[in-house]
Amino acid sequence: MSKNDLAATRKTSQKDSDEGGCRPLDIDYGIAVTGIVDENHVTLPVRLSVSASNEPNTHHEYAESLIEMDGIVKIRDLVVGESYVLLRYSSYKHVPSNGTINDFLSSKFDEKFEFVANEKTYIYEDPKKIPSTGSVYYRCVPQSE
Repeated sequence: MSKNDLAATRKTSQKDSDEGGCRPLDIDYGIAVTGIVDENHVTLPVRLSVSASNEPNTHHEYAESLIEMDGIVKIRDLVVGESYVLLRYSSYKHVPSNGTINDFLSSKFDEKFEFVANEKTYIYEDPKKIPSTGSVYYRCVPQSE
């Protein structure tokens, strides 16, 4: 769906969410990111799942409090016995979109977790919470030698 289609869809919505509509008429939530940019293909596939299936509405009319969610990161396509580093960023501005493994490892990440793959897939339960009003970004790269 293009951004023009999204705007047209919003304009044609006939009901507010309080009346059974699928989204509020007066609030824009933006767009979803469906992939990452990694021009040099040095990162591994990661998928984030969070502990809440819905988020509170912190808009002043509803005044629901933010929540802190647990994050579970699933990393795929690992080589058994190899070392990896999972990087957590709190801003998309700090996530490299190209470069080497060392460029990722020297970037401005907030947290890092090092591990050795025992299987082709690794599940990481992040001990640091994710606020419902914020965002986090994860990248996994092989450990540099």
